[in-house]
Amino acid sequence: MLLYEPDGEVHPNVTVVMEGHRRLERGDMTAIEHMFSPDIVSIMANQEYVSSVVRLAGSKGLRQFTATVVDLMRMESGHIAEFWRYYEDPVAARTFFDAR
Repeated sequence: MLLYEPDGEVHPNVTVVMEGHRRLERGDMTAIEHMFSPDIVSIMANQEYVSSVVRLAGSKGLRQFTATVVDLMRMESGHIAEFWRYYEDPVAARTFFDAR
């Protein structure tokens, strides 16, 4: 569920990132389909970069994980050329993702 829906005209890079998050929600990435459901809290963009604040919640076996993350994307010709994700608690994220 997207918590952020822009009113009116937005920067084209915002459109790209919003569609990326929508695809993730629809489960286009099979590996993530049952693990996460992102909530976009905020998006900021300029000609070269887009950042989004996202709330994640998921489970892996009996383990639960919730986090607020910041995604930073460098845009190039209307596509995401580079992607970085920053977790509020990187140790908790690593522990969750490394668990078997």
